[in-house]
Amino acid sequence: MELATSEDAEQLASIYDSDDGFQGDISVKFTRYPNPMESLAAEGDDVVIPVVRDGETGQLVGMGACVLRDAWVDGEPCRVGYLTGLKALPDFRGWVRIIPQVYGFMRENTPDVKLYYTTILTENTLARKLLEREHPGMPHYEFVGEYQTHCYRWNRPVVSRNRLRQGTLQELSALNAKPRNLAAVGVSPGVTDDDVWVLSSSDGEPLSWCTVRVPALKQYTVTRYGGRYANVAKLPVHWLGYPRLPGAGTQADYAVVGDLGARDDDPRLVRELLKRVGWLNRNRHFLMVGLLDGHPHESALSGIRTVDYSSRLYTVGFDGCLSLVSDGISLDVGLL
Repeated sequence: MELATSEDAEQLASIYDSDDGFQGDISVKFTRYPNPMESLAAEGDDVVIPVVRDGETGQLVGMGACVLRDAWVDGEPCRVGYLTGLKALPDFRGWVRIIPQVYGFMRENTPDVKLYYTTILTENTLARKLLEREHPGMPHYEFVGEYQTHCYRWNRPVVSRNRLRQGTLQELSALNAKPRNLAAVGVSPGVTDDDVWVLSSSDGEPLSWCTVRVPALKQYTVTRYGGRYANVAKLPVHWLGYPRLPGAGTQADYAVVGDLGARDDDPRLVRELLKRVGWLNRNRHFLMVGLLDGHPHESALSGIRTVDYSSRLYTVGFDGCLSLVSDGISLDVGLL
């Protein structure tokens, strides 16, 4: 076991490629071509990638990752780590006994992290059974709440006296002066002035704001439609206001909405903003926005037709680390 180096990029991409991805009515394969190290690094200000190497051949057979960033926790800046990318080549997925070693090695190489967190797809019962159960040498997975990822598209202009304009990182940082737990200190990594959007009143007062960005080197490819989507996917459902459904074998053209906020957390202002940026991105398959159940903006999606999936948010309890409660959390959907 060791840390990945730049020479491992191709083998890391092969591990991602070997993963069957999300299985369900819409089956999706998730990849990070051409360089998973660069892709993961773009989601924070640093990344630690433990890898497991075959002692005889030198081949990489498994990996994990911890994306590092500074975020707000209980009103204070805190070094946090998002755990992701726990994967192995098919012939090595039964090596459950080495998983505690991967976690221990991860902790050893991230000593400045005060809080670890992660998500698991709600429907991924195999991973949940493995990681929610107590195991010797494993940190405790503490359930925080259900997190909903909404894929949406808006197909008509919004008639309003309010004005949508581009903002700046400095303005966004000032608008999000009272951040929620897990919100990035300052702005989310990788965001530029070109990504910032502000909905303003006719007299220029900011009403709601967000970023819209395309994640670097991160692809979702639909591999199969089944169940209720088997026939629906053949129809032009985007004419009815639903997201465009990419053809099987096609990479999704998408962007993520983050750093979301509004005056007095008014969901009506968030709804108008989502519609306005949705209209600007109407030629994409969809935009993604994520909210923890009970979030003040939850009702903002009312009246917007979405395709959704659910994940479970956990804190990962290494000794001496912090935990979270479900109130006041803003999880960056771009991490999922």
